[in-house]
Amino acid sequence: MKGNIPLIPEPYIKLDGDTHKIAAVNESLIERHYLTSPAPRIFKMSLHPDLMDDYIAVLFDTVIVKGADHGHFIAEFEVPAA
Repeated sequence: MKGNIPLIPEPYIKLDGDTHKIAAVNESLIERHYLTSPAPRIFKMSLHPDLMDDYIAVLFDTVIVKGADHGHFIAEFEVPAA
């Protein structure tokens, strides 16, 4: 099967001089686990009158990456100066 590989920018993979990095992941080996529900929980900030109408949304989740030694990799390549 032929096609384009989607490139999604990742702010945590920084440019190091002229060396660029691309992370390739196998999505079938990535799971997202939730604590009780995938819906975010809404909390009131305080009972203090100044904060009575302020709320915060919290999502209790984590990402589990399986097969780190064989399912994913980071490729580095040099980009010549212009």
